[in-house]
Formats: sequence, structure tokens, C-alpha cells
Amino acid sequence: MARVNYMGVFFDAEVMQELIERQGEKLPKLVKNMHCTFRYAPSNGEIKNFMEIVGQEFEIKVVGYCSDGKNSGYEIEIGPELNKYYNNTHTLDKDGIPTVEPTSMHITVSMSEDGKAVDTGMLPFERLPEDKQFAVKGKAGVFMLDKEKGNHVSFDIKEIEPTVTENSIGENEHNIS
Repeated sequence: MARVNYMGVFFDAEVMQELIERQGEKLPKLVKNMHCTFRYAPSNGEIKNFMEIVGQEFEIKVVGYCSDGKNSGYEIEIGPELNKYYNNTHTLDKDGIPTVEPTSMHITVSMSEDGKAVDTGMLPFERLPEDKQFAVKGKAGVFMLDKEKGNHVSFDIKEIEPTVTENSIGENEHNIS
């Protein structure tokens, strides 16, 4: 049985290469499915709402950068059309309660061997000068945990829709594992 692990905007190979080349400090582990997480462990209602934009392409503005030797990534800004879908400002515990300070909107590009992607949002990003900021395009999708097909990114509403009932979590509950 498949379920949605997180939702966000995912980047293709060309954009990923650009992000890798522009980073200041390339760390040994590259992120395979570079993305900006809009919601980790979404509720059924959040998945239903997000399906309105799945498969659509959006522009993301890169406005900052930081590397602390464990994580290398970019601070980003999204357009107002995406604000209602973004809800990833905290790390949540199993009861959906925030466990840390709010994190920045970000894209993790690379990590050290002991780095964790979730920590990138807490980096002290340095704002890029206006003339160094840039935009990239990505597609709204979900990362599926799927024992049959293997874990993967999906932009297919027909694949995602059945998970809303299969997730068997309540409207405001989060299935974090």
C-alpha cells in the first residue's frame, strides 16, 4: 500500500545540475530528488488540496545560500499562488506538535555523510545580492512511500488520489514514521 510521505515542488535534472554548480560548498552526498517540501506527513485534507496543483510547473526564486559543512542549500521564495499550499514551517512530532523553531523555505542540495536534509531549513542563510538571485522552475508533486513500486516522486493524480483513503489518517492527524 502506497502513501504520501511529503508534498512539494520537485526539480528536473537540468535544474538540479544548475543548483549543484551554483552552490558554494559541494558536500559529498547529493540529494537525489531535489525539491522544496511544502508539507511533510500531510493529512488527507492537505493531500486533497495539494492535488489541485499536482503536475503544474512553478517558478521558485533562490534568494539565499548557506553551508555549514553538514548541509548545503538555498533559501527560496515562492509566488503568492503557492502560499495556501505551503505548510512546512516546523518539524512535527508524532502528534503533529511543532518540535523546533520555524524553518526557512529551502532546497537541500548536498550533505556531509552525517548531514540530515531536514536541518537545512535551520541554516543561517545569507541573502544573495539582487543581481545574484535567480529563478528555477519545478513541478508540484508528491514523494510516495510504496513497497510495491519502490519509493518515488509522482505527478500522477490517479496514483495519488487512492492514497487519501489508504493513508487512514484523520483530517488533522499526521502519520509520521
